[in-house]
Amino acid sequence: VGLGALIFAFSSVQTLVLLPAMGIATGILFKLSNLPMGFWWQRLRLPGLFLLGLVVALPFLTGESVIVQWGILRLTWAGLLAVALIAGRFVCILTLGLILFGTAPFLETIAALRRLGLPPILADMILLSYRYIYEVGDYFQTMKKSVRLRGFRGDRPNIATLRTLSSLAGSLIIRSYE
Repeated sequence: VGLGALIFAFSSVQTLVLLPAMGIATGILFKLSNLPMGFWWQRLRLPGLFLLGLVVALPFLTGESVIVQWGILRLTWAGLLAVALIAGRFVCILTLGLILFGTAPFLETIAALRRLGLPPILADMILLSYRYIYEVGDYFQTMKKSVRLRGFRGDRPNIATLRTLSSLAGSLIIRSYE
């Protein structure tokens, strides 16, 4: 409950003054969780790539006070402040989420959510979805191995590679539907 409340509190922060306190609190909680830094880094990479697109564009799209201008591109102070706030909240919230779900087994987390008032049907749907994701992952690993044993090499971008990958995706969708 405390981590969930802290996540919601961090998401509502609108000033940069609170960012260092958020970072310190998150760092202390991460240290207390005994999760390895590799776990954190591995889980932060892919969502971080999504954020990178926003972080690169935002300083050039918002604000009036120009710091540097290169032709039509202008770097603004308000854009940089917005990027710092968004990136700081992103890292803190994602880290707290990793602490929440990385320190307890998934079944215990769902059981705790049920005790907190999550409807039983929703808890069952979450558990079935969780199991289903692993089943589809197993199907994908099996199909990937069989395609590789048949001589497929996906390192050459051409029409044949695209056709094979689309057939693999279609088969996975059909198999998962069944």
